[in-house]
Amino acid sequence: MDWKMQKINKKINILISFSILTILLFSFFTLFVTLGEGETDFDHQIELVKPEDGAYELTTNPELGVTVRHPEGDDMWVTFYGAEEGEEGVYLRTEPAESGDTVTYQWEGLMYDTTYEWYVIVEDENERNTISEFWTFSTEHIPNKVREPVRPEDGEIDVSANPELGVTVRHPEGDDMWVTFYGAEEGEDKEYLRTEHAESGDTVTYQWKNLNYDSIYEWYVIVEEDIEEPSLTKSDVWSFETKNFGAPMSPEHPENGETEVGIAPDMETTIVVEVEHPEDKQMDVIFYDGEGEEIDKDTDVGSGEEASVIWGGLDYATTYEWYVEVEDEKNTRKSEIWEFTTMGLKNLRVEVEGEGRIEVNGVELDLPYNEDFEPGTEVTLEAIPENGYVFEEWGGDYESDEKEITITMDEDKEITVHMLELFELTVQVQGEGVVEVEVNGEMMEEVENSWSENFKSGTEVSLTAIPGESRAFQGWTGDYEYEEKEITIEMDEDKEVTANIGEKISTISRVRQQIPRVRQQIPGFTNSLLILAAIFAITIYYTKSKK
Repeated sequence: MDWKMQKINKKINILISFSILTILLFSFFTLFVTLGEGETDFDHQIELVKPEDGAYELTTNPELGVTVRHPEGDDMWVTFYGAEEGEEGVYLRTEPAESGDTVTYQWEGLMYDTTYEWYVIVEDENERNTISEFWTFSTEHIPNKVREPVRPEDGEIDVSANPELGVTVRHPEGDDMWVTFYGAEEGEDKEYLRTEHAESGDTVTYQWKNLNYDSIYEWYVIVEEDIEEPSLTKSDVWSFETKNFGAPMSPEHPENGETEVGIAPDMETTIVVEVEHPEDKQMDVIFYDGEGEEIDKDTDVGSGEEASVIWGGLDYATTYEWYVEVEDEKNTRKSEIWEFTTMGLKNLRVEVEGEGRIEVNGVELDLPYNEDFEPGTEVTLEAIPENGYVFEEWGGDYESDEKEITITMDEDKEITVHMLELFELTVQVQGEGVVEVEVNGEMMEEVENSWSENFKSGTEVSLTAIPGESRAFQGWTGDYEYEEKEITIEMDEDKEVTANIGEKISTISRVRQQIPRVRQQIPGFTNSLLILAAIFAITIYYTKSKK
């Protein structure tokens, strides 16, 4: 029985030992897998900041950086490890960090043209740690390579025509160097410009003068470590574009295509352009006509100022072409060709309505009148009506009721001088009395015997006959017959009227006066009276006989 129990206990001990061994092996396996994946039993968050994984052409003194976060917000310790690719990582530095901090380390003294690996281990106060991923970078492979120009930037535009070129050079061992500049316009063979001595870390410059405007230039440098035993390094080829220096786009005066440009009285005009220089230099501006003949020049014109000359010998109603050339000490720019048309002669035409003539600047001329004048000319006109006419007014492009006017010929003008015909009115008074003459409601004359006056065509004249004492108005005769005392006559021709005034008579006398007229108007009037008288006599005789 005892031996059976011993045998059972032995089996139990073997089972327990196997279980413990299994647990230990599993634990080691889990730890191994976890370490291989960069993780441990605790999850510290590690984020790569710099340099990027796989970065290349880094300096030999790169700055490493990671951001770390603790899930419980605890403080941590960040340890940097690194080495050349394929080598075992060595301890670099340990830095304390709070959760969320970015921790950096300046890894100095690395080799050129070499790939490095690095990682970090983050540990908290409870000795719980996390291993990051493994990251790599490569250092620059040419010790004294010029990476980028200092000035101007590669591809820069609007650069001065006298740019300063600049590069910064470094030597891995701190040796001195020689920097040679080469350059030319784009597409041209690069020419030697200058060689400058430099220490490691220096910025070397060269003033490239008198370049062309509106041009693209390319340049580069060659760095030599030792002139006697040269070890050359050539930079990239960089480019820049110089500033624009152009001729004026359009003139200030006259405007391109302008018409009616004044040239009076000296047959000349002033042509004006505004010029600008990218370097604010003074310029000479030469003015040419359309055939390339020089008109004149304006010298030492400042940037932003106007250049002008007087163009003489011009003619009316003519189109002229012109352009300018703008020069500085090296460059010349030609403008487009512009044009303008001068003002034409101004035509004056004077017509007459009625009969008459005019004086033009004191010279008497017949109508109609037509003549051309230079723009701006002042012309004096005076109306001269013919006999039987009177001046009324000027009409058309100039209106006035003055007989003499002065006009300025700034445009074509058509003017009409209105002459009204005069008609004579003769008024006579037959008998004792007067005739009052009114025009436009105003008393003009009181006629006793005879009176004549000329009136403009269309004038209306009112006549009122006023008989003397014991006299009676007997009517108007002549060119106007009317029995009313007051009449109105329109003067559209010569007219003569008579106001007849006679004695005042009774009705019987008036009848008697009318009998001769009746006799003349009724046939057999006398015979009728004789017959009536005979009948009247027979009747009387018969009556008396009966008595």
